[in-house]
Amino acid sequence: MQEREIHIRDYIRLISKRKSTIFTFFLVTFLVVVIATFTATPKYLASTKVLIETNETDPLYANRSRYSPVDLQFIETQIQIITSKSVARKVVKNLDLEKNYQSYFPDKQISPGFLQTVTAKIKDFIKSRNKIAAQDTVAIPAPPGDVSETPANEWLTKIIIKGIKVSPVKDSKVFVISFMSENPIFARQVANNVVKAYQEELLELKTAASGVTISWMTQKADEERQKLKESEAFLQQYMRDNDIVTIEDRIAVVPQRLSEFSSQLSRAEARRKELYSIYRQVQQATNESSSSLEAIPAIVSDSSIQEIRNNIRQVQQRITELSEKYGPKHPLMVSALSEQDRLFEKKKEEILRVSNSIKNEYELAQANEDNLRNLLEKTKAEALGMNEKFVQYQVLKREVDSNRAMYEALFSRLKEQNVTEESQNVNVWVVEKADTPILPTKPNKKMNILLGLVLGLCGGIGLAFFIEYLDNTIKTPEEAEERLGIPLLGVIDRCKFGKSGEVAEELISLYEKHSANVESFKALRTSLLLSSSDKPPESIVVTSMMPGEGKTTISANLAITIAQTGQRVLLIDGDMRKPRLHKIFNLDNRVGGLSTYLAGVAKST
Repeated sequence: MQEREIHIRDYIRLISKRKSTIFTFFLVTFLVVVIATFTATPKYLASTKVLIETNETDPLYANRSRYSPVDLQFIETQIQIITSKSVARKVVKNLDLEKNYQSYFPDKQISPGFLQTVTAKIKDFIKSRNKIAAQDTVAIPAPPGDVSETPANEWLTKIIIKGIKVSPVKDSKVFVISFMSENPIFARQVANNVVKAYQEELLELKTAASGVTISWMTQKADEERQKLKESEAFLQQYMRDNDIVTIEDRIAVVPQRLSEFSSQLSRAEARRKELYSIYRQVQQATNESSSSLEAIPAIVSDSSIQEIRNNIRQVQQRITELSEKYGPKHPLMVSALSEQDRLFEKKKEEILRVSNSIKNEYELAQANEDNLRNLLEKTKAEALGMNEKFVQYQVLKREVDSNRAMYEALFSRLKEQNVTEESQNVNVWVVEKADTPILPTKPNKKMNILLGLVLGLCGGIGLAFFIEYLDNTIKTPEEAEERLGIPLLGVIDRCKFGKSGEVAEELISLYEKHSANVESFKALRTSLLLSSSDKPPESIVVTSMMPGEGKTTISANLAITIAQTGQRVLLIDGDMRKPRLHKIFNLDNRVGGLSTYLAGVAKST
């Protein structure tokens, strides 16, 4: 069944059909968004701008003059540091929020949850056990910036982390550090203090790292020197084993050899196909008759055969001349006929010789083609092998170069005397401090209302399409034709009959002359009679999927309307379980019907 092309009018019709659903969803969504927007607690955003640069002489960044704006790795690293727990703990400590938090939010209590309290106690227990175990070995210094993790401190730290937002300014080295809170003064103080805590964190990290920088670089240089030594030895061994010294010259010659072999193979293949055609003609002619060989151009064009044919014509001409003067037993005639027989035999021998020559030439061409193809494949395989060896050589050489460059870079850094001092510089400058925000950032009432409008409208339309997709019922004649893929012959309204038991109640076409249902049955009759271009259908089946859908009523009234045109109609009740036609027409069902006829009890008349 070919699907009907969907037109924009179908979408408009669907929207109009489901407009109540769309309006209800739109109204509910819009009201929810509006209520949520106007009842939400306003939040204020305070932002400060900082300039962050990497150290020019940092041993880890020695080959870079300063970070590039597109250095995403450096940007992400700084963002992670700014939003880390250690920075947030410093903010809590610097602002003494465990004591001052309620001054900003009088209605709130510092109330960490039960899970946070238990977690903090477990951490304290683990730390105490670690300290006891460390007393028997080596004292482990506390990490920089370590702050006691009380449940209240942990709860405040999470609040600070949750409110911090870091955004790098495009095409610059400036970062915008923002903090959102319900109190504008608290938002400003935290935003400014995050920068201070970030500077302290960087300084502590670099100070802690300066003590191990030189030893780490020395150890790393030794490792790189060993890797360089091993990679160079492996490269030399690989070059000796695979004769890499001359491989570049051999690779340069391979394309030329491949081109020559390919050209020779093409010519040999064309020559073999040409000889094969002649060879097939010779084989077919040999199977038919020897005289058929003389019709092959390759045989006829042979010079020796042409010469013999000329001699035969001369002898035959001589025989013709002698036959006019002498009898068949005359010595001259006998000599001429003998010469003719000899030439015929010689021609057969030459034809056989040329045929064998063609066969040998074809076999030679076939062998030459096979040989050239083998040479071409062998050369290709050799080229692939050399390419693989050369590629592996390039990989090993790049590895040696990379190891050498890494070793030389580390060795040159070790010669610098001021690595430790310069690595402690913190290149972070405050470009613009945060001010106390006046207007709230959230909720954005205009944006939320606009979003509610769009979401409600789009969601309502989407819901309408989804409901339409789930609705598989047929409600209109057009839907019936579209879904079933069969022509619609007519539409008959549902008939409701009373419980009076009158037999004529369902015979609408017989007793109701001008009702709408009678006209519907007449229209159905007309459609059926005109459904065939040659002649009206002789057999009509009225059926449906479920009982009680009107098969009996339709078949009875359709039979009446057809009979009213003067046609003879035989109405057969095919319902083997609950037949009803005999009740409608007030007939005796014991006489026999379709079931008795099929059983062979009754006969048709």
